[in-house]
Amino acid sequence: MNTARCFIALIFLATGAGSVAWPETEMIVWLIDNDEALDAARAADRPVFIIFTGSDWNVWCERMEDEILSTPQFADFAGENLILLKVDFPKSIELPEARVKKNRKLQRKYGISGYPTVVVTDSDGIVLGRLVYMNGGPEPFLGALTKLIE
Repeated sequence: MNTARCFIALIFLATGAGSVAWPETEMIVWLIDNDEALDAARAADRPVFIIFTGSDWNVWCERMEDEILSTPQFADFAGENLILLKVDFPKSIELPEARVKKNRKLQRKYGISGYPTVVVTDSDGIVLGRLVYMNGGPEPFLGALTKLIE
């Protein structure tokens, strides 16, 4: 949920205004374990979309989340075409040590040196391509992503 939606929801809850209805979009699920993502990709015959992010400190990661990943267009595309894996390196949230180790291992495996970086793999973990944040909302990003998975 993006920052604006969280803020609005908090205002509604604090004032007792009741529930908040968001526009109907397909619910997407972000996995956090690479082995689970690869198993799901094999079962669904879909590529894996891996986002390497510094979710709570990197402005470009926050922009990518708000402008692309949290949009209905991305949710619809992902729901039909991808298995999603989020590899996060937060600063204000303490992850379990086992998760930190697995995230660092994936970071080394795919040679990630900056955030946000998207790596798209097949169900065996073979890289199909890479993407980074793009200006212009979901359309240019989804266009580039479509070319990677075709």
